[in-house]
Amino acid sequence: MSNVSDAPANFLPVTPAGTLGGMPTDGSRLNSLPLQQPQTSVPVAKVNKLFIAMFVILGMTCLWNLNGITAIMFEMNRLMSIVILLSGLYLIFAAYASWSRGLGVAGWSFVLFLLTYLAIGFAVKQDVSMLISYLNSVFVIFAGAMVSYHFAQRGQTNKLLIILCVLAALGAYTIYLSPFLGDYYAQMQKLDRMARQGRWMGFFANPNDTGMAAVLAFVCSLSVWLISVKGIRFKKYLPPIVGFLALAAVLSFSRSAMVTFALLGVFVMVYSAGLGRRAIGTLMAGMFVFAMTYWFFTSGYKQYEWSVHQEKRIQSVERLLTYGELSHKDTGGRLEGIRGGLHYWSKSPIFGHGLGSLHRMPFHYFGGLGCHNSHVMVLGEVGIVGFAVYLLALVVYLISSFKIRYLPVRMFSILFFWNLMANGMVSHSVYSDRNFNLVMGIVFGLQAYYLAFEERQRLMAQFRERQAKLQRLSAEFAGMPIHTS
Repeated sequence: MSNVSDAPANFLPVTPAGTLGGMPTDGSRLNSLPLQQPQTSVPVAKVNKLFIAMFVILGMTCLWNLNGITAIMFEMNRLMSIVILLSGLYLIFAAYASWSRGLGVAGWSFVLFLLTYLAIGFAVKQDVSMLISYLNSVFVIFAGAMVSYHFAQRGQTNKLLIILCVLAALGAYTIYLSPFLGDYYAQMQKLDRMARQGRWMGFFANPNDTGMAAVLAFVCSLSVWLISVKGIRFKKYLPPIVGFLALAAVLSFSRSAMVTFALLGVFVMVYSAGLGRRAIGTLMAGMFVFAMTYWFFTSGYKQYEWSVHQEKRIQSVERLLTYGELSHKDTGGRLEGIRGGLHYWSKSPIFGHGLGSLHRMPFHYFGGLGCHNSHVMVLGEVGIVGFAVYLLALVVYLISSFKIRYLPVRMFSILFFWNLMANGMVSHSVYSDRNFNLVMGIVFGLQAYYLAFEERQRLMAQFRERQAKLQRLSAEFAGMPIHTS
């Protein structure tokens, strides 16, 4: 892209003193990155209300796990899939102008990985249900990318992040409905076993899903917290929102979610060292959440009555916090699942065992259960060949994240990456979960827009610098005396 006409009409003005569109170019510290959303210099059409409404419907269906809980309760899996299909198709066709650019390099790298995974996996093992599930994943990722690129083109990235934060938080907050839904769930034949085991949580069929939903909402809310725009009243509600999300992660009794939440909290505190008062607030909030969690799992829980299965989960966390124990019982067999998955992969290391083979392994590998690790799952199902493409996609994603200069989007992208990696260590279904698919697509769309936007700014700055140099040279040449022989 060397032609100046390729630069967008909505480029930021170039300012002197080592800045580009008001953005410092050194990039050495976080507080040198812009918190203000890039503004367009020409009027553009806003995102229409129908587009927002369809995005909300898609977000509710994906982020609230409706495609999972309704399948168990009412056998409405097909209906929810139809809702996802119709709303996604509308969003994709409404944002048709973004088809060629909305995914970006990182997005296309991940799509390449998923298609490679399907091609190799299906060639080895013809599992049609898994094939359809992952094709749906590609569809939701593409729809999410078109949505975010469409919002960003119209200068409404902040609105997108706020909507996503609200939807994700409300999904996690359904855990607080559990006391009211418990008796109703117990009456449902298909939910009776989950009710007796205390595995249902709000609208989610699994405590790990609930906990991870809270962590995902935390990632979204932190990105909104970094938005620096006057007049956003929503921001003053973020501290209690984050507090209730932390409590939701704790009340899910999901050890995986709590560990992931803690790791992300530490990462945020370290990474936000250059953000001044925001860093202090983050540190204080993190210390408060850790103190409350420690109190609850060491003594606070004894004041209430819990089911047998819930108490077992609480006591395992207590042993972890008090004695640092990580036994088979306390980790839910995650380490044994990883070892079993790696052992199973070693029997077919090049192309793996095919689609779905590590979702349900042979009985003598971890008792016939799944490996509970998405990274091992990729390695075991498509072998070294597919895993190499997977690693390439992850590297491209991370590089693209660190290149973004608009801090809320940059932090959102990086935090989601670490959330993806952490959740992938305890679950083998990350890349087929609709909530992760949707947010992943939104991240890809934002990456694609802002990287292209900032690259065009850089080229425009170079052009103006050369133009100014030519003007100076022309002026000097015009003032030179002409010598004749």
